[in-house]
Amino acid sequence: MPGIIWLKMAFVPWIVHWSTVNNHSLGTPAKMGIPLLLGVLLWGYRRGYGSPTWMETGTMFYFALAGLLTVLGSGFFTVYGDVVGSLVLSGLWMGTLAKSMPLTGDYIKWHFHPALWSNHVFIKTNAIITAVWGGIYLLQAVAALAGHFTPAQAFQWMLVRHLLLVPAIIFTIWFQKWYPTHGAASCD
Repeated sequence: MPGIIWLKMAFVPWIVHWSTVNNHSLGTPAKMGIPLLLGVLLWGYRRGYGSPTWMETGTMFYFALAGLLTVLGSGFFTVYGDVVGSLVLSGLWMGTLAKSMPLTGDYIKWHFHPALWSNHVFIKTNAIITAVWGGIYLLQAVAALAGHFTPAQAFQWMLVRHLLLVPAIIFTIWFQKWYPTHGAASCD
């Protein structure tokens, strides 16, 4: 599968979690267990055929910890899962900036010849995109926390969280085409 499909697959446990966390007809084990199961299956598959990314590994550990603490009686992740989940995503994305290959590069590299994987323009393009997304997840965590502190405006803060994705997507589409031909040349 193309790398970008794997990135989309890495979000499936999160999407299931976001879709079920406020569904009161589902039990807590299902709300945490299904994303954990999906995260473990994805991690296991990727481990069997290579090396899982930070996203896949972090997702598995997050849902394992959240599920364990929830089963042990903590309501923290069911109440503040939106905040903590966004912080974890931000950390997973930003943390890869310290690696030789930023998170987006780990997925998109499969579209390119391996000789380009260490190219500074390829790495810097992906580092900037990864940093933007890490920043978006951090802003989403702040908006989610604001929704908890101002329950009367919780819906508006939820809209803000989701609307933050629009400029990030637009930026990603534009930047990955612009930077390698324009921005990198002006920085060298």
